[in-house]
Amino acid sequence: MVEETILEKYRLAGKVCAEAAKYARGLVKPGLPALEFGTKIEQFIRDKGVSLSFPVNISIDDVAAHYSPSIDDTFVLPEKALLKIDIGTHVDGYIADHAITVDVGKTGGVYQALIDAAEAGLEVVIKNFHAGQNVVHIGKLVEDTIVKAGFVPIRNLGGHNLEQYNLHGGVFVPNTGSGYPYVLKEGDVFAVEPFSTNGAGHVIDGTSKLIYRFHKRPKNQLPMPLAGYLEIIRKQCSTLPFSPRWLEGKIPKARIMPSIVELARKDLLQAYPLLMERAGGLVAQAEHTLIVHKDHAEITTIS
Repeated sequence: MVEETILEKYRLAGKVCAEAAKYARGLVKPGLPALEFGTKIEQFIRDKGVSLSFPVNISIDDVAAHYSPSIDDTFVLPEKALLKIDIGTHVDGYIADHAITVDVGKTGGVYQALIDAAEAGLEVVIKNFHAGQNVVHIGKLVEDTIVKAGFVPIRNLGGHNLEQYNLHGGVFVPNTGSGYPYVLKEGDVFAVEPFSTNGAGHVIDGTSKLIYRFHKRPKNQLPMPLAGYLEIIRKQCSTLPFSPRWLEGKIPKARIMPSIVELARKDLLQAYPLLMERAGGLVAQAEHTLIVHKDHAEITTIS
């Protein structure tokens, strides 16, 4: 069992994560610069005395995940879009992960239907997420729910267990009835995230890489100042994903991206490419962080 003091840290991270999502929803409007949007959400979290477990993701339409504003980002929210806002927080490395989808232009129709399908999938997860339950069975319930709504789940995206300073602990919660059959245990902590789409139900890597993570120390000594930059990243972000934006003021701006690209090339940083729906379909996402109990799931990402 997990110590109560640790569970309280998960709960605090979740509470602030939920508050940040509510704040983010209130900011959404066509024409809003993505850089301003993401920066405001991240600052909201820091002002609450809680840390970010990854950069705010603001992915639209067929981009399922991993769009976070770049240093000089010029993208603005369009008049019509299916916007996924994915937010991560942590307290001493104990993580909350929460996502909502917003119909930017209040278009309705398929946009709202996709949101409803993802949220219905999340609801069925929560109702069945307790000790002794098999994650593959839960995935089948999600799949059935989304298919019944007229869409398909994204097969190669799903939930994941959370560990201290580790966003993806190694256990996968599928959004379909296939996968590795893990049985939930009391004290497990998971982020669960159904994705619905009117596309192929599969994501592929895009070319853009806007999020990175410290991977490992070099076997051989790096030249300066590259070695110093890697140490700055390791100390500031530990093993959690980060945005190059976060390095402004710590590394000369003109050196940030060339240094990151070089460190990634050396496999010292891990890059997270955009995840794109293979057929260009619209994608909606709904996500909560759950603590597993004997006969129910406790949602941490509520305020």
